[in-house]
Amino acid sequence: MNGDVKALLLLDQRVLLIVSSLGLFVVAGLVLKRSTYKLVNEPSWRKRFRYFNFVGVLAVIFFGFILVAGAIDYWLQR
Repeated sequence: MNGDVKALLLLDQRVLLIVSSLGLFVVAGLVLKRSTYKLVNEPSWRKRFRYFNFVGVLAVIFFGFILVAGAIDYWLQR
């Protein structure tokens, strides 16, 4: 049973790293092409998130995924 949990955590870590790295590429593309995209419901977004824009929120989410994957790696290496 213990080996199954470690294998599942290792798979979760790999998936998180792949998703977050691809997501950060998307964020980088959005930052480079900042003037070309427009949100569908931008006034609603601005009302909810005054300090972050859409790209900033995506970047924080993907960096959070990387931190979770790092925590899983730390736990597996102990």
